[in-house]
Amino acid sequence: MRLWLNDLGIGVRIALGGGRASWRRLVLTGVGVGLGVAVLLVGASAPTVVTERQIRADLSAVRAGEDPIPGVDPLYRVYRPEQYRGNQVMGSYVVAGGPNAPVPPGLQRIPGDGEIVLSPALAELMASPEGELLRRLFPQRVVGTIGKDGLVGPNHLLYIAGDSSIPRMADTAYYRFGRYNGVPLSSLTSANLLLLALGVVVLLFPVLLFTVVSTRLGGPERERRLAALRLIGAGPWQVRRIATGDALASSVVGLVLGAGFFLLVRAFVEHVELFELRIFSSDLTPSVGYVALVAVLVPVLSVLAALATMRGTTVDPLGVARRAKPPARRLWWRVVPVLVGVAVLATRERSLADWHGSQGRALLLGGIALLLLGIPLLLPWVVERSVGRVRGGPPSWQLAVRGLQMDSGSAARVVGGVAVVLAGGIALQTVLLGTETEVKSWPPFAPVTNQVDITVLGDAVTRVDELADRVRGVDGVVSVSWQRSFGLLRKGGDRPVEVGVESCDVLLRGTGITSCRDGDAFVFRGSPDDSVIPEPGEVVLQQRYTQLGRMSTGAEWTVPALTAADRPDGQLGYHPVVLTPGAVRGVGVESQIGGLRVLVDPAVPTAARNARAALGDLGWQATGLAFDQDPGDPTAEYRTFRRLLLGGTLVTVLLAGVSLLVLALEEVRARRRPLAVLAAGGVPRGTVVRSLLWRNAVPLLLAVVVAVVTGAGLGLLLLRSSARPLVLDYAGMGVLSAGAVVMVLLVTLCTLPAVRRATGATGLRVE
Repeated sequence: MRLWLNDLGIGVRIALGGGRASWRRLVLTGVGVGLGVAVLLVGASAPTVVTERQIRADLSAVRAGEDPIPGVDPLYRVYRPEQYRGNQVMGSYVVAGGPNAPVPPGLQRIPGDGEIVLSPALAELMASPEGELLRRLFPQRVVGTIGKDGLVGPNHLLYIAGDSSIPRMADTAYYRFGRYNGVPLSSLTSANLLLLALGVVVLLFPVLLFTVVSTRLGGPERERRLAALRLIGAGPWQVRRIATGDALASSVVGLVLGAGFFLLVRAFVEHVELFELRIFSSDLTPSVGYVALVAVLVPVLSVLAALATMRGTTVDPLGVARRAKPPARRLWWRVVPVLVGVAVLATRERSLADWHGSQGRALLLGGIALLLLGIPLLLPWVVERSVGRVRGGPPSWQLAVRGLQMDSGSAARVVGGVAVVLAGGIALQTVLLGTETEVKSWPPFAPVTNQVDITVLGDAVTRVDELADRVRGVDGVVSVSWQRSFGLLRKGGDRPVEVGVESCDVLLRGTGITSCRDGDAFVFRGSPDDSVIPEPGEVVLQQRYTQLGRMSTGAEWTVPALTAADRPDGQLGYHPVVLTPGAVRGVGVESQIGGLRVLVDPAVPTAARNARAALGDLGWQATGLAFDQDPGDPTAEYRTFRRLLLGGTLVTVLLAGVSLLVLALEEVRARRRPLAVLAAGGVPRGTVVRSLLWRNAVPLLLAVVVAVVTGAGLGLLLLRSSARPLVLDYAGMGVLSAGAVVMVLLVTLCTLPAVRRATGATGLRVE
C-alpha cells in the first residue's frame, strides 16, 4: 500500500509540477472534465427541481367541501384565472371567516377587502408599460409580495386579492392548504415520468463519455514523460501507478472546476428562462448521494480511461510502442448489458404504474442505461468484423481499411459518443411521437383573434344589460351577445355534456351554419364528448350551474330535435350541443351562469384586452378567456417536454461533437510519424486526407446503423411498457442520422490543419 501511495504521489507531483506544458495540459483537461462535471451536477439536480416545485404546488393546493376543522375558521375563496398577452395569470379572491382562518402559503397575512398581494413576476409585469390593462383588472391596493413558498417558479404570475363580497357558503369554504393524508394532490403523470427518465439517461450518458474523453487530452506528452520515467529505472507496473496518479490529479482539478462552474450557473439560473421555464436557485441543488456519486465516478472513470489507453501499449525507456494487432474481440460479454436491459424493460407489465416508486424508477433508469451502454461496447466488435475481410479499392480506401483492421477500437471510440446521442435522440423521438399520437383524436386548435368570452357570476348576472352596454363602448368591439350554458346528464351516466345557448346572429356569424331560426337546436360532431351527447327525444337530467359555476342536478328534460353541423374549426367556446333561446323555454337558463361573447376587430390588437378590462371592477364576479391560445390542448404538455428534451439533446450533441474533435485530433497527433512517412514516400496529401475521411466515415455509418436499431428498439420497448401506440418517427430518425454524418464531416474538416502539419517534414523528427 505504501508503494502504491508513493507512486500515486509521484504521478500527482508530475501533473502539478511538470513545467508549463504540464500546467497547460492540466488546465485543458480540468476545464474539459469540469464542464462535464457541471452538466452532471445540473442533471443530478433535476429530481430536486421537480420535487421542490411539486412540494410548493402541493402546499398551495386546496380542496373544497371538506368538513370543518375544530379551532380553524374557514377561508372563503373563489379561484379566478385570467389570460393576458398569452400568459396565464393565476389567482383567487379571498375573505377570512375569522381570526383563525388558514393563511395561503407565501403570505404573512390574509389581504383585507380592497387589498391584493402579487408575485414578484406579476408585480414586475404590472409595473411595466405592458401591464397597463392589468392594473385596470386589479385596481386593489398592493400590500405585499407572495413569497417563494407560494410560487412554483420565479416567473409564476399569481395574485391573491381580498374581497368581502365573496359568498360565504360551503362551496367556497376552505380549512387548510397543502397535502391531505400525506399524499400529494398532484404528481408526475406516467407519460411524463417515462419521458423524464429517458431524458435524464439519454442526456447524461454522453456527458460521462465526454468527461472520459477529456482525461485523454495531451496523450503524447504524457507518454513521453512515462518513457522518461522508464529510462531512470521505473518498472512497467510502477509506470501504470504513476499514470493513475496523473489521471487522479486531472480529475480532482476537474471536480473543483466543475463545482465552480455549477455554482456560477446556479447563481444566475433564476434569471434565465428556457421554454417558458424558470427555476429558483435554491432548487438547483443535487442531493448528497448524487454529489458523492459524481465525486467518486469521475475519478474512477478517469483512472480506468488512463489504464485502458495503456492496454496494448508498451512504455519502454526509448519510447512508446503499440501492439501490431490487438487480439480478436469476443462478443458474448458485450451483448450481456443489452440482453439484461431488454429483459428489464420487456418483462414489465403493460402499465407505467409499475415504474412509480424508487424501485420502479431504478429499474427503468437501469434498463435504459444498460441498453445505451451496449452501443459503445458493441461498436468495436461490429467495426472489427465489418472491415476484417475487406480487400481492394483505391489507395485512400485501402489506407483507411488497413488502419481500421490494425486498430478498430480507437475509431469505434471516436464515434461511440455520437452513436449514444443518436440512439437516445431516436428513442426520445419515438416515445414523444407515441405519446402524442394518443391525443391526435382531439380536433386541431385554430386560433381565434377576434373573440373573447367574459364569464359573469354572482349578482352580476342580474346586470347583464348594463355590462353589455359598457363593453360595447370599447374601441374595436364589433358585437356583444349574452351567452348562457348548462349541462345535460344521461340517466345512468356520470359525465354531463355542456350545452350552450346562442342567438342565431352569433351562430350564423361564427360557425358554418347557413340557416338558423329561433327554436332550432344544433349538435357539433367530432368532439371528445360525442359519446355522452344524448339523442333527440331522450329524457335527460338538467345540470344546473350555481352562482359560482358549479353544477347541481336539476329536473328532467326531453332533448329536442338536433340538426347536425360541422364543428367550427376546433375553436373553443362552442359547446357540443348549442340551442337557440326558443329551444330552451321552460329550462330556466335565465338565472344560470352565463357570459358575454365579445367579437372584436382583429385590426385593433388591444380590443379584446380592453373589453375584459372594462369589467375589471367586478372582481371575482367576472373572468375572461381569449382564444388566441389553447389552454385545453392535450398535446401542449408533450410539446413542452419535446422542446425541453430536444434542447437538451442539442447540448449533448455539441458535447459529443467536441469530444469527437478532441479524439480525432489526438488520433492525428498519435499517428503523425506514419502520416509524415506516407507523405515523404510520395503519397499525395489529398489521398491522406481522403483516407482519414474514410477512416471516420466507415465507423460512423456502422455506428448509425447500430444507433438506429438500438434507439428504435428502446423507444418501442418503452412504448410497449406504457401500452401506447407503437410508431416510429422515420423523419426524425433521418434528420438525426443526417446530422451525425454532417458532424463527422465537419470534424474531419477541422482536423485538416493538424493533418497538414503532421504530413510536413517536421513530422519525421525524432527527439
